[in-house]
Amino acid sequence: MRKAAPFGLILATMASFVLVNVVIAQAIIRAFYPQSGLQLGTAAFVASAVIAIGGLILVVRSWRAFLSKQRARPRARPNA
Repeated sequence: MRKAAPFGLILATMASFVLVNVVIAQAIIRAFYPQSGLQLGTAAFVASAVIAIGGLILVVRSWRAFLSKQRARPRARPNA
């Protein structure tokens, strides 16, 4: 039986994907609809992009650490 991923890691992954999607949506709005009132200011856009990229890097590192611990742990043999 395999252990499921921790809830915090799954939650951080979802939050990171949401932040990346918000940055992509803001980039599309900024490029194609410059007169729209829905766009963030330049400083807020850059800050959200930096936070999204940082969160994505942390999530990738966390998943790699979690999966390497799972591989290093010996599997239990089923009773024959």
